[in-house]
Amino acid sequence: MSDISAPHSGYFAAAQQARLQVALASLIATGLFATLLISFEPFASNERFAVEPAGPNPVNQIGFSILCLIAIGGMATVALRKHVAAIADTGWVVIAACLLFSASNASDPAGALRSIAFTLFVVITCAGVLALPHSVSRLSTVLASAILLVLALSYFGILFLPELAIHGPGGAEAQHEGLWRGLFPHKNVAGPVVATFLFVGIYLMRAGNRWTGILIILLSALFVIQTGSRTTNGMIPLAIGTVLLGRLTATRWIPPLAAIALVGVAALFTVGASLSAAIFEMIADYISDPTYTGRTTLWAYGLEYIAQQPWAGYGFDNFWLKPIVTDSFLPIDAEWDYRDIVNGHNNYIDLALFMGVPAAAIVILLLCVRPMFDYARCRPFSENRRLADCFMMILVFVLLNSMLESSWFRRADPTWVMMIIAVLGLRMTSRLNLRPDDNQTR
Repeated sequence: MSDISAPHSGYFAAAQQARLQVALASLIATGLFATLLISFEPFASNERFAVEPAGPNPVNQIGFSILCLIAIGGMATVALRKHVAAIADTGWVVIAACLLFSASNASDPAGALRSIAFTLFVVITCAGVLALPHSVSRLSTVLASAILLVLALSYFGILFLPELAIHGPGGAEAQHEGLWRGLFPHKNVAGPVVATFLFVGIYLMRAGNRWTGILIILLSALFVIQTGSRTTNGMIPLAIGTVLLGRLTATRWIPPLAAIALVGVAALFTVGASLSAAIFEMIADYISDPTYTGRTTLWAYGLEYIAQQPWAGYGFDNFWLKPIVTDSFLPIDAEWDYRDIVNGHNNYIDLALFMGVPAAAIVILLLCVRPMFDYARCRPFSENRRLADCFMMILVFVLLNSMLESSWFRRADPTWVMMIIAVLGLRMTSRLNLRPDDNQTR
């Protein structure tokens, strides 16, 4: 009897071990994603967000180093090898090379290299979030669990810690009084990142998690409205509509082409306003503040310096708040004092300032354009297509928002985290036939 039961007990032990491995992989992915979004300093402050750099932070440095090690360990032990292989991409090697090139031109190369290292740690951690879940249903649970935790903490802060979760009347940005920021440092961070949660909610509804999706959509929509960002509110339907075009036309190539055209139009009517008086006057006929809260001053200033050093730039994270800016002359009619600004409020301009136009163009092609082709080449399975639609909405939204804010390569900025998830996720949906559950294979 013992000889007969031994194989059966071995089978059940192996099955139980496999189930534990699947559960552990999902648990690790959820913890990684939630920590990236919440950060190690939730509700950390601040009226100084827009006027002072964060500076080296040992807590973040140690914390995100540990997250990276956990992600690597998880991918090496409990992740499916084909998931890791689908996300692995030589394009990131080229991006890293461009970043290292920019560090070589920095006035503080050691500081630039440190910033680049922690940025890449976050990229690896995001890869772990996507590679660890063994199925689409597991990945859906990871995304939903982490996002609901972030929203719960943010609403808890709004209800019980309003002095930390809602902008107050004092400080340098008293005009933001009453606007929500939740556990994030500023409404300009909170609005865009929570907007991306709304796209995940749409995906969850389409994937069969109807009530979880509806809950995330409602909580996210209310939150974004309370951040007071009309621009963010306007970008949400544009991102959804771009992907919906593909559904209406039954072709995967329409959304990428529409997205590229949309970003081009956005550039014309934002950065273009800082270059052309005619465009500025045309915009003034439709919106109350054609300077975009003084951003046109920053963009014109940044473009002027790009023209002076277009090939190599000024080094990664080595322009704003550096002597080249802080010691410069401020015209009396300037809408914004760029000498105290932490970034240029435009990812594309900041990228060219940091690494020069050629390297910036390479990074934009790899980080923004190529993922759209990954979307068009998505594997022809419903699980792949629903997930790709979600990631495409996130990507389009972030690319539009990048005309007004800077988040790329800013270590653990949650908007940057969501963009990495979208970019890596689109790569995965184009290279891997995703399983709807733990037992089904293709």
